[in-house]
Amino acid sequence: MPPRKKSEPSNAETTHSGFSLDTRPIQAKMPENDPAAEAQRLNQEVETARIGNGYINILDLENPLIFGTYNDRPEKMSEINKMMTSFERHGIQSMDEKNALVIIIERSRLSGNQSLDVPWTDINALPHVRFLDTAGLTLASGQHRVAALRKLMQTHTDELVVQLKRLERLQNIDNPSPAQQEEHRDLREHIAELKGATQIKGKWGVKLYDADILLASGKHLARHLSRNQSLHVYTETEGEVLVSLLRDMVDANERDGQAGAISVLQKEIKGSEKEKNTRNSKILHNTSLMLCLMEDILPLGPHYRKRKELTVRWLHQAMNVSMGMYTRWMSRQADVLRLLASQDEFPKYQDTCNMIEVIAAGGKDAETTHARVVELRAQILASEPGDFTIFSKFLPAIDNEAIKHFAKFKGALGTWDPHYETCLAQYRTSVLNLFKAAWKTKNKGGRTADELVWLDRVMARMNLWLVPLAEIHMPLPLMTGSVMDNVWESLEAVSEGFLETSRWFEPLIDTHHIHTPYGHTLDDSTEALFRSVERQPGLQVSAAVNDIFMILWDARTTSLLQLHNKMSTGPMQVKMQGRPHDKKTFTYQWSIAPVSLKQSALALYNVVKPLGPQGISKLEPSDLKMNGMAGIVSTGWEWQRPSAQKNATREIQPSVNAIMLESHFADQYRPAIINNAIIGKFRTQLQNVMISRQIVTQLSLNPGGSRSGGLGLAAQKSWNFWDGLSVTAAVSQSDAEMSLERQTAEVKKQERLASDRVDRDIIMKAQKSIMNLALARSHRGKKAPVSKEVADALNILADALSLSASRVRLRTLHDKDDFVFRRRRDHRNLNVPLIVAEPDEHTLDDSSEDDESQVEEIDAPKGPKAPPKKSEGKRNVPDKSTPAEVQKPKLTLKQKGKARQPDPASPSSSENDSPVRLLEDGPKEPDTTITKKTAEPVDASAEIERPIPRPRPIAKKTRREVPDEQPEIGFKLEKKFLLAGWYISWRALLGMI
Repeated sequence: MPPRKKSEPSNAETTHSGFSLDTRPIQAKMPENDPAAEAQRLNQEVETARIGNGYINILDLENPLIFGTYNDRPEKMSEINKMMTSFERHGIQSMDEKNALVIIIERSRLSGNQSLDVPWTDINALPHVRFLDTAGLTLASGQHRVAALRKLMQTHTDELVVQLKRLERLQNIDNPSPAQQEEHRDLREHIAELKGATQIKGKWGVKLYDADILLASGKHLARHLSRNQSLHVYTETEGEVLVSLLRDMVDANERDGQAGAISVLQKEIKGSEKEKNTRNSKILHNTSLMLCLMEDILPLGPHYRKRKELTVRWLHQAMNVSMGMYTRWMSRQADVLRLLASQDEFPKYQDTCNMIEVIAAGGKDAETTHARVVELRAQILASEPGDFTIFSKFLPAIDNEAIKHFAKFKGALGTWDPHYETCLAQYRTSVLNLFKAAWKTKNKGGRTADELVWLDRVMARMNLWLVPLAEIHMPLPLMTGSVMDNVWESLEAVSEGFLETSRWFEPLIDTHHIHTPYGHTLDDSTEALFRSVERQPGLQVSAAVNDIFMILWDARTTSLLQLHNKMSTGPMQVKMQGRPHDKKTFTYQWSIAPVSLKQSALALYNVVKPLGPQGISKLEPSDLKMNGMAGIVSTGWEWQRPSAQKNATREIQPSVNAIMLESHFADQYRPAIINNAIIGKFRTQLQNVMISRQIVTQLSLNPGGSRSGGLGLAAQKSWNFWDGLSVTAAVSQSDAEMSLERQTAEVKKQERLASDRVDRDIIMKAQKSIMNLALARSHRGKKAPVSKEVADALNILADALSLSASRVRLRTLHDKDDFVFRRRRDHRNLNVPLIVAEPDEHTLDDSSEDDESQVEEIDAPKGPKAPPKKSEGKRNVPDKSTPAEVQKPKLTLKQKGKARQPDPASPSSSENDSPVRLLEDGPKEPDTTITKKTAEPVDASAEIERPIPRPRPIAKKTRREVPDEQPEIGFKLEKKFLLAGWYISWRALLGMI
């Protein structure tokens, strides 16, 4: 073997561990994505499409100006007002190049006998741009400038009208006074200025770009041209950035399908994680929501552009429980609009009106006609989707009709409520009248005969779709802003029901944030529910998700409402707080968990750990039956990711333990809930859907068949929730239905529980505010416990506020301020948690025997004190030099923390001379000082400078019971601290209010 060559010397420094450190000079590294360089490149490409420069008259132009085609920034009144202020202070700099409007237009629409290739250096040489038609002009920017100019002109015009009326009134006066003459002169001068302001001709400089060149390779150049890059004072908001991303996804979807849109989304997610923008990351990780906004909301135009669904702040806050349901509802309603816009064959609008009249009349043909309407509804659902953007310009007017007709309806939309059906009928008539006015005129807007036939079919579909069909179809109004608000409120109203239902499918709904605080897979509960359904093996995913959604949607006013009410009660809310909410509580609860649970968790961890990225596909059939394995299959926690496999003890084992702990916690409260007749039937419906949508993978002999008569084959289908809990047979087979009266009662109960929760939160917030005060603590430390006296006072305050809230709610409900309130019947316990605090061990009573040198004086007169005498070892020994009638009993505290009591051995101890009586009525003899030792007389001849006022009597109060394990505070000390606690509580509460 040849000798090994020595390595050449390098610039690396070898450390004691054997690793080499690179000590070469560090070279500069340019950023991969330079925004400035990218903007410069796009500017150069944009200039290749430049046609020229000129000006237009905004106020006299026949062509309408169209904004928001490539960047639909919403028009903000605050920006318009700022622009008007700038016009008034600095003038209208309409011919400045940086303020020029950008028009994207085809060259063929421009008049040929004009030269637009004029530089901006000579403003007077800019030509007046002329167009060959009166069609709309697409502007890339400038909507606030145009709106401010028009508003300013309208303001001047309105003021001119008012001032002319004032001038006419002054001129009609026969003998004007000197003041009126001066007012007349000033008014004429002001009117002259207003007329000069209204003479603005609307001349504004423009830059023209060729649309064919600009849009040849896509819309990215037009969008770049539409952004305010030079106006740093008005940068793009988070919502505008979100809309820009959605438009990029639309382009990718048109080019490469949904996979391309998701690819653009994933790229943006990496960028937001790099910038550590958690709010954007949370929204972008919800793929279903982003695809819904891209496909179903953004294309419908400005009506939705100003909605909260396209604001980052609202989406971030709302993504908690109901967003998964709301997302799928928006997608379904957008699909309804597509089906209504279908171009498939369908009866005429007038024919559908005749069908509805026949059914309403109830004649002999009513049944046949009803069956025909049912067939046509099924035909609508089977239609080829059309272009739903035809509804865009009508959406604001449709929304106004929805607001008008459903304003007095306070329930949830889409229910079998007679009041709702009446409102829906009126709404249907008004909406159809809108479309008839716009579409039924022949050749209006240059429409062809085929287009008019298509629009007539659209109206016919709308006419039948908005008609309820008994036990088959209860329609919702078309998806507009007010309808979306109502639906969102109805979903949030049963959020506790949705949350508990989501726990049936996803085991880590409540605890995933403990071990994966930066993950976004379980941000929204109902979204996690649907994703759990999608992860189930051997399932028809699309059909199962659709069926689950419909069950949840229909149950929001029945089963889910009752489930919500059960989960919203005070005792249940207290029980739900028993779940671990951080690592400390999780570690403690896991430490006291049963040994068998820990053994099952360890066995499950040993099976899951070696699976790797292949996941459950490597599991054996026997492993799928392990305790807790159903939770591993169902959870959205990404335990199979490669990074988790690198440190399984830290990444995988805690979440496995969390699944087992959640299963143990569910066993304690869930059986009683799911065995309720209504809720149990609801859970059985969900389970039956999952079973029916299983893909047949295995066939077996039918137990009821016979080999001689032929083989009876049946699919082996089974599925259960991950917790393994089953509804009893009596409940699952019951036909319990929630009547309309029961629904009304549950709605009232829901409202009452909601108000209870609000009141409870207010009281707890007030308590917390007081507990956070430094003077409410037992010492100066930041982590000092709250003092016992303040805790007792806060508990009393909570009881008083709970009673007062019940009284106010009862009288508000009956709309009568003097309604009789009965404590035992009407008082509702809000279940405010009791504040427990230990007495301070370093606080001593004033007359404690621990300090023999302390002397307590109770309402004694001020004067010279007699020198104390030595104790003779006996208690209450009378002084021979003092008459017996002036001697007073000694007051002592036998034990620390015990109530003060007189010595029963004292001959003068009686009911009239008890400490309580002394505190209430004051001392009978103002010339006696009572000390802990033997009472000494005071010289009667001692001078008293002022009379001793009789102490004010103290009203008796019912003393609060104290647990046996806590020492009772002395009566006087307790009274002082309770009063102090009450004072602190009320002062803090008033300050907060």
